[in-house]
Amino acid sequence: MIELKKRVLISAHMGSCGYNLPGNTYASFAVALRQGADIIELDVTKSADDVLFVFHPKTEKIRLGKDIDIRQMPASEIEKLHFVNVDGNPTEHTVTRLEDMLQFLKGRCTINIDKFEHNPARIAQMVRRLGMQDQVIVKSRPTQANFDMVAEVAYDLPYMPFVYEQDDTYEMLSARRDMRYSGVEAVYSTDDAPLGQRAYVDALHALGKKVWINAIRFDDRRPLAGSRCDDTALCGNPDDSWGWMARQGYDIIQTDWTLQLNQYLRSIGY
Repeated sequence: MIELKKRVLISAHMGSCGYNLPGNTYASFAVALRQGADIIELDVTKSADDVLFVFHPKTEKIRLGKDIDIRQMPASEIEKLHFVNVDGNPTEHTVTRLEDMLQFLKGRCTINIDKFEHNPARIAQMVRRLGMQDQVIVKSRPTQANFDMVAEVAYDLPYMPFVYEQDDTYEMLSARRDMRYSGVEAVYSTDDAPLGQRAYVDALHALGKKVWINAIRFDDRRPLAGSRCDDTALCGNPDDSWGWMARQGYDIIQTDWTLQLNQYLRSIGY
């Protein structure tokens, strides 16, 4: 048996989904946990009557097969909607209220609440009411306005800003005592970017912070981790992509392939 020398955490992007199993659903999250996910990433949007739902905004035509905007719809109508599969056929899976999903995941994993900055006060209040402050991670773009917003409404929630290409904020954020600055999600387009270097990861670790890297690939024109991604790991040598990320010291890898990443990391002792 291989001794696990280190634990790289796995974040499942919208859970584990594919073909007839849509993401951002109870089923996709349950499957991801079964496959070894440590963190569930989910998206949040709001109905016309101010109810928060687990859904990626502006993807209704793709995810629901309808040319609608659920932000303009009441919650009672949203709850009747069904996700479609990759062929556009309706599935049994419906759009879920954020509060119901948080209760479903409570005590089971860490939750990365994406799109947090769109409804920060409401999300923070809900997390606090459910007693889940230590179970979530919230993120935003790295602007001063967002830092102040997090300090005001989400001071007790672990916070990891997105940083792009380079990071000029980590020392300043480490000195702030009005937020739970926990690390960053590093996003970069080329392998020689500062965020892709071991020196940067070591600098964050020296401050007691974690570094999250994104192996998913939304668009080949917009890489999130240079040349390395899920695609290159699956279609080529995983050691050159997932293995490199682990050896480089990144603490969290986000993926669309939870089971495969989990099996690979365990095979190399991570």
